[in-house]
Amino acid sequence: MYKRQGLARWIGAKAPPPLTQGRLKFLGLNLDFSIEKAKRELGYQPRVSFDEGMRATTEWYKRQKGAV
Repeated sequence: MYKRQGLARWIGAKAPPPLTQGRLKFLGLNLDFSIEKAKRELGYQPRVSFDEGMRATTEWYKRQKGAV
């Protein structure tokens, strides 16, 4: 157990600390993935560009947020 997590539990905190060593380590990871191999070996072509997909996802999220 990391020190901050142990301290939070020891003092009776109801919620875990927002930043732990594990979370900081995860935030430092490179989670970018390339589709170049799929394009090259499988002939894959995305139906929409990354920017178009992000724009559509953002709009969808905004609509869902209002429904919650």
